[in-house]
Amino acid sequence: MYQTEFQSLKIRISTPKGERVIYVKDIVYIAANKPYCNLFLKDNSSFLTTGPLYFWEKNLPLAFFQCNKSTIVNLNFILDYKEISKYTTHLRLSTGQTFSISNRRQKLLATYIDHLVKKTLPCHRCLARKQWESGIDPETLGIQK
Repeated sequence: MYQTEFQSLKIRISTPKGERVIYVKDIVYIAANKPYCNLFLKDNSSFLTTGPLYFWEKNLPLAFFQCNKSTIVNLNFILDYKEISKYTTHLRLSTGQTFSISNRRQKLLATYIDHLVKKTLPCHRCLARKQWESGIDPETLGIQK
């Protein structure tokens, strides 16, 4: 059920050239460009939009993950992720981009991917509980209890 809803979900974005409607599933990643954000789509197009990264994090479905303070990625485009050192993990997208994952969000990414593989996405309470059990304060990750 979730995948069907996600596939048909559209959003309207404001760009300097006017408004545009895009499918959420086509967003590969969003990069902060204070006070704006750049949306990068799977067809290699990009749009400068108004609003901070926080706005996108709160309004996009759980298939999107904020991997560091300036980037949100669509989990459906993750090709792989690997630990480079004890404190450094990178994720690679199927489009070729590579992003570092903040230390705080490494375990959370594993949880998201685990749920994505099972074709279900976790609710905020599940994530909050997992983060609390792992010693990470969920509120610092933007998860409400």
